[in-house]
Amino acid sequence: MATERNSPLYLRNEHTHIISPILETKDNIHLPEIKSPGIQPSFITQNDESWQSGKKDAISLQRKIDFFLTEIEDRLESIRKSPHKDNSLYSNPSPTNFSDISLRHISVTPTLKNPPISPLKIQGKILRKVKEKIEKKKSIENLMRSTNEFTQDTEKNEGLIEDLRKELQNTKTPLIESLYSEIQSKENAYDAYRKYGRSKNEYDEDSSLSVFSKKCTEEQIPPLPVLAHAKEHSLILNRYKMNDQLCRAISDSIKTMKNLMQIHLDECGISDQGGANLLKGISTNTNIQSLYYTRNEIGSNFAKELNKMIASAQITEINLNACRFTPMNVVEALKALPLSRTLRKLYISDLGLNNLAMDQVCRVLRKNILTELDLSWNQISSESTKKFLAYLRKNRSLKFLDYSWNNLSSPDSELSIYISQIFSRHPGLLHLNISHTKITDTDAGIIINGLKQSNTLIGLHLTGNKISRKMLNSMILHLGAQETVGMKANSALSVPHPMKFLKRNDYTVDQSTKINLRLRDRMGRSLITHKDNLLNIESPTKDADKRLFGHSNELIFSRMLGKREVKGSSQWILSPHCWICERWVIYDLKISLEKVKNVENINNFNWKKIREICKICLKASFNDWKEIPLELVDETLGKYEISLLLPPGKHYLWFILDGNDVCVTKELSKRTWEGASVNEINIPLRSYELSVSEAENIQVGRVFDKNKSVFRNYIDDTDQTRKIMFDYDSKYYKLPRVIRDTKQLDDVYSVLLANFGEIKEIFLYLSASSNYPSIGWLDFSDFCDQCDMHDKKFLNKAAVDRIFIAVNVELEEKLDDNPDKELCRYEFYEIIVRLALCKYQDLPLTPAQMTEKLLNDHIFKYAMTAKAAKFRKEKLYNLEVNDILEANLSNLQNIFTKYRERLGRWLSFKSIRALVDKAKIIINDDELIKVYAFSKMSILNEMDSDGAHYKMQFVEFLDFLGRLSDLVCNEDIPIYSKLDLILEKILVSNGLRKAKKIQENESGSEIDDD
Repeated sequence: MATERNSPLYLRNEHTHIISPILETKDNIHLPEIKSPGIQPSFITQNDESWQSGKKDAISLQRKIDFFLTEIEDRLESIRKSPHKDNSLYSNPSPTNFSDISLRHISVTPTLKNPPISPLKIQGKILRKVKEKIEKKKSIENLMRSTNEFTQDTEKNEGLIEDLRKELQNTKTPLIESLYSEIQSKENAYDAYRKYGRSKNEYDEDSSLSVFSKKCTEEQIPPLPVLAHAKEHSLILNRYKMNDQLCRAISDSIKTMKNLMQIHLDECGISDQGGANLLKGISTNTNIQSLYYTRNEIGSNFAKELNKMIASAQITEINLNACRFTPMNVVEALKALPLSRTLRKLYISDLGLNNLAMDQVCRVLRKNILTELDLSWNQISSESTKKFLAYLRKNRSLKFLDYSWNNLSSPDSELSIYISQIFSRHPGLLHLNISHTKITDTDAGIIINGLKQSNTLIGLHLTGNKISRKMLNSMILHLGAQETVGMKANSALSVPHPMKFLKRNDYTVDQSTKINLRLRDRMGRSLITHKDNLLNIESPTKDADKRLFGHSNELIFSRMLGKREVKGSSQWILSPHCWICERWVIYDLKISLEKVKNVENINNFNWKKIREICKICLKASFNDWKEIPLELVDETLGKYEISLLLPPGKHYLWFILDGNDVCVTKELSKRTWEGASVNEINIPLRSYELSVSEAENIQVGRVFDKNKSVFRNYIDDTDQTRKIMFDYDSKYYKLPRVIRDTKQLDDVYSVLLANFGEIKEIFLYLSASSNYPSIGWLDFSDFCDQCDMHDKKFLNKAAVDRIFIAVNVELEEKLDDNPDKELCRYEFYEIIVRLALCKYQDLPLTPAQMTEKLLNDHIFKYAMTAKAAKFRKEKLYNLEVNDILEANLSNLQNIFTKYRERLGRWLSFKSIRALVDKAKIIINDDELIKVYAFSKMSILNEMDSDGAHYKMQFVEFLDFLGRLSDLVCNEDIPIYSKLDLILEKILVSNGLRKAKKIQENESGSEIDDD
């Protein structure tokens, strides 16, 4: 009996001399029943020290048990998160019978030196803990006893059971590394049993889970819980490594998932055959609309099945970005795309598309079904780019295009002209990314002209191109844009206190544009409006709230159309942020004065003395605390509101009342920041689709608009340009040597400026008839005879010659653009004044009155004028001429390129002569020079023109064709009919076919180039 009592299965109570056997069953562990002897209070007092010692031993025992069971739980959880990937242990199944194996249970037999006063209380706590953890031991035992799916040879299973028994016996040092290193590879199977190991009656035989389980058994792979990732009509398996067997099992399951609409398979390491297996299942499920298959393998098998899927399924979105491939496999994979009637979104970036692949893309574009297209990082050739842009000019459906990291440069800026035409023609293009496309200043100038004419575009990315600051300033002025550092959430590196922004000039782009680059790349980039893209991120709001490193040096023009409640939203903004890509939303802020409360402890408020621009204004972190006035809605109730376009994330707000009090409102959530109370708003990511604003798409009758015509780049003379030309010319006048009185000289200048346009038309005609761009001596003498300026008293021919010589003398350095013995523009104005001073020297008139008298009595009365501007406005600026030129614009660009100077982008007079001769158009040189000269735009500073008189630009070439048609064709027909005849001669002589007259709809945007 002594031996039996010393056994670990007994617990000794030295104080009560009671020995209680431990109750032991097969599946459970019970602590001994400790009987209380009914100890008196006096006994408690006497044995207080021994009671404390016994209590400590009991607590120590409890902690050991908790530690052991908790470590089992933690180890299982760790294995679930990082399961072993090797499947080799699952081969060669051999069922094992574990019925004869018995397990000894954990021995928990500590010796208590002193009995606790309340043993039942301590016993209850331990039993509750054991009861909570006992299921872990049972789960492991059930796993070991599995015979069908847990496929491992008998010897290895028995070894695992023995290791388990030994480890469970070790209560003092519960180290289980050796055991779990063996069963790590089986943990996925364990999870599958725990999740799906319920009664077979719980699932239908045709359910996706049942089909998946059966297929896994056939493929001899563990039934991994991949179908648990199906959420809200989507199956998201991003970065879930999948072999061919698993792909076949998932494919069979997809066939039965009737509610499945989206599948995401990003970076899953799927092989060509595995991808083909998946597509077989997708093809049979007609409900699937979206397929993301990125950074996987594309081979012949995948390409073949993809074509079948596109033909049979109702796919609206396909993403094949950055897959591994061979060029011919990509061509094969894209072959069926033009056959789809449902495809709306296509993302095929970083695939190295060759010319054959781009031909397939152009065929899709031609069908007018795509709304989003990503072709970035594809190294597309110039030939394919030109063809693609030509099709895009005719497209009517595309809204978002990413063409970044391809080459858009060309020697003659032909591709930029295409893009400019797309902007002005396309009825629905909203967003274009042409970052890192080698665009130069010249290209940017052409593109921005088209951007100004666009009625729909709201975002243009130009980051990473060769655009100088000078050109950027010109673009800003041309668009009437506002340059800003943009708004930011607390996803920036820091949200500085308003005290740090007392000096407004301290703003720098780098300081204000440190943004969450990871969020931008994941949520934006080319994925502009994907609602389902949110499914790839567990918590987008949490990512938006992270403060990450990075500077944004982006160059983005953006605006918002159709949202009149947001002030200034329709104005172009140049900033490093794109509200479309970053998913900004409109936030309506409404407050009542009765709900605002002063902020206490706002140290040293003054913040550069807030301007009292309204009753209450907003100070917010998203724009570096600049004041934003709130609009009064109801004066009686003191209600104010404002609509703002804000980036996602958290923003801090204060309200400044009467320019003196810093307040917060009870209508918004509050928090403590920088030691003071502040309002906080949390802006979510935009989840709705963008569309062309109805307000911007109103149909109107067709009227000629120069800014939308082929002549939009022609700069006509205005009062402003005439003033600039006069200012340049007056710098070279020698009149101050003749008219000493400053006031009289200013009056003369006023007369010249008032009549600058008419005098310039006369000079243009004389120079074109003489020695363009200047007037020869003899021709000017004839001009004086024509205007009847000679007299026998003062202004005879000898006097005119002396004045001509005096005007032609250059006092300063040699001017290359001022020919000797000829009059340039500024000299023509000067000689008119000198002639007036000479002719009317005996009359009591001021120099200004003399000049005005000569102009009215002789020059304006008798001189011939070019009437170049009048001809242009009356005969060329109309819909008929514009339609003919626009329909043939591509061919005319080809001709311009053919005849242009080898080292420049212009036509010389020699080139024009060759073009006319080849078309067999009969016209002499004198008349041809006049047409050439009258087609030219005015040169602001003729003394620094770099030979601009001899360089005809493309828009001037279009003007030239109209004038040539009117001069050559003597028939009494409209000028557009004359132009049609001349164009046919020119195009046919150069091997081109004249296009039909352009046909447009009521909005003037529908174009037929056939």
